[in-house]
Order: sequence, then C-alpha cells, then structure tokens
Amino acid sequence: MADRPAFQFYVRDWLSSSKLRRCSPAARGVWIDVLCALHDSDEYGVARYPLKELASEVGASMTHLRELVDKGVLKGSDTSLDEPLIYRPRSGRREGPPVTLLDVQPGPIWFSSRMLKDEHVRGVRGAGTRFGDPGGADPNAARMLSPNPPLSDGLPSASATALIGTSGEKRESAARAPASAPPPGPPEPPPPEVGSFTPTPAGAACKAMRAAGLQGTNPSDPRLLALLEAGATPEEFAAVAKEAFDGGKGWAWVLTVVQKRRQEAAEIRKGTPPPAEPEAWNSTAAGITAKGAELGFPWSDDGWVKGEHYSFPAYSAMVRRLVGGDRSAA
Repeated sequence: MADRPAFQFYVRDWLSSSKLRRCSPAARGVWIDVLCALHDSDEYGVARYPLKELASEVGASMTHLRELVDKGVLKGSDTSLDEPLIYRPRSGRREGPPVTLLDVQPGPIWFSSRMLKDEHVRGVRGAGTRFGDPGGADPNAARMLSPNPPLSDGLPSASATALIGTSGEKRESAARAPASAPPPGPPEPPPPEVGSFTPTPAGAACKAMRAAGLQGTNPSDPRLLALLEAGATPEEFAAVAKEAFDGGKGWAWVLTVVQKRRQEAAEIRKGTPPPAEPEAWNSTAAGITAKGAELGFPWSDDGWVKGEHYSFPAYSAMVRRLVGGDRSAA
C-alpha cells in the first residue's frame, strides 16, 4: 500500500521464536514472503482466501505453507476460526483490559497475530498509554479501534491510517491535546451471530487439546479431519494432549498416538471370538443319547420300551448329572 511502505521487523523475536526455529530454513524464507503479502493486504495482516491461493500468491509450495501452519507460525484456517485472537496490553506492571482483535468466524482466514497487534497499537498510540489515566485513553477505546472484521471498506481504520507515518513529536502533541469530543458511551455489544457461532468438530477438538495444555493445534490438519470423520472424539484428543503436555511432545505426536490407539482398538474388536453358543447336545434327544454313549451309558430303545430301565426323561436327567460330574447318578 502506498501509505505503508514498510513494516517493523523484530530481529530478536525472529531469532528466539521457538515455533519459527522449528521450521526448516526454506519455510522461514517463505514466511518473509507471506508477511509481505499480509502487509500489502487490503485488510492489514489478514488474507481472506484459501491457503492454496496464498501459496500461489507468494510462489511457495503447500508443503512449506503447511509447515508454517503446523508449527503455529501462520495462524488461521480454511474452514473457520474457532478461537478468538485476544491481545492483552500492558503498561509497566499493569495489565489493561483484553482486546479482541479477531472474533470466531467462518473461514477461510489466515493472518499474522503480530501484525494485527501492531496495527491495533498504532491505532491507539496517540490517545495515551496509561490505563484509566484522567484525560488518557478510554479503556473501551482499545476495543472500538481494534480491527475486527469485516471493515466497511476493507482498509485499516481512519485512526490507524492517520497515525502511520507521523513523527514522534506529532504523536506526543496529539496525546497532550485536550479531548474535544464528548466521552464515548458503553461499547456496542457484539453482533448476535458472533455469540451463536458453533465451533466445528475440529475446532472443538483443538479447544479441548488447548485446555489440556497443548499448543500449536491446527483445526484444518487433514489427519485431524480424517480421525474425526472416523469417529474420534474431542475427549480422546484431550486425553492424549494431556500426555503430550506432560511429556513435552507436540501436535504431530498427538495425531500419531490417537490414530495408533484407534487402530489397535479396532484390531482387538476384530479378533474377539463370538460368545459361545449353548451346548447342542442338551437340546435334542439325539444329542442326549450321543452324550450318554460317550460317557459309557448308551440308550437302548428295546430295553426302555419293555420297561427294563428308566423312562427317557429319567435317562436324560442321569446324563446331565454325569456331565456335571455326579458319577453316583449311574
């Protein structure tokens, strides 16, 4: 953009970010191009199109873009943003009210959290830096000036644009100037659709894993989506995420373990023998006579007909007692 020829580059953050350091050198080079694309975006720091189009824009492979996403460097999703981006400003040792830079919303949406934070800070810098000071910034001004989408014209807010490129002397004089506008009223409530937005199954699983301590989750990961489609639940992912957090493991380990355990459970279910059916010999006359012959007490039709032995019901009872171990029945 013509009025924004450069963006701040934090050398110390670049060299010390654990997420970025875990990326390959090629992926880190791609990240610079992505930052340039997000800097030139109509909505500063945000790209509202699929990851494949972003890869095409910067001339990079999807492999490197996915690597940045998996490591938690590039934020967002092709389907939905299931967790808001919250910024918590500080002044000295005091923490100001949290500011929602991005609310939960449908995708696609990809962004740099650092760019959005810097854009917000630029927008409120001229109004004072102390929280709740008389004549300083109104605590609610941070929320009103935050770049929550969608913006009316797709460009940064007027306050942010006016402050970009001004000298430090002008910003200081703006901070010292008395406010001529009447004090603002209470902040407007969020639109109804924001509060009623229901996370996707992938978003719910990622939220459960983050609650268990795991960072760097990705709701658009194909393996996560496939496991959820196969019946995996957020509770399964949360349990494994807790193990990962306790053992210092990462996102890829969680997906591998969940997949392996589900496969093992399926194999166990497949190999379980069916329950035994009732013994067939005890349900028919032929079975009873065969069992009696096996035990050394064959049935003789002639003998039973002539009354030389017990009736067949008595014979059956005797065979059953013999099978049960009662040898006195003979």
